[in-house]
Amino acid sequence: MKNLFFRLLKKIKVEPKDMTIERQEILDRAIDASKKVSSILEGREEIQAIGVSRSDYGYSVKIDLNSPLPKEVASQLPKKVEGVPVETEVIGQVFVLT
Repeated sequence: MKNLFFRLLKKIKVEPKDMTIERQEILDRAIDASKKVSSILEGREEIQAIGVSRSDYGYSVKIDLNSPLPKEVASQLPKKVEGVPVETEVIGQVFVLT
């Protein structure tokens, strides 16, 4: 699959280094989107973590929850922020072991 990808790049005359810049811009946009989502959900006790995750879309905002968000909060959460998908997953309570 990787070889096919680079063959296509050669066909359309795009250098992989150009893709590195684009990927960084996409990552920066996802980081900015995660900050906006954090401010929307600030103070919610269901939140375990909010960050950026690789996804089928390149990058997405990933929200890890210890329990589902209430329906009124979940309905206000955008599906995309600045074009970056927002994904939620209930992972349960996280404990730090020492």
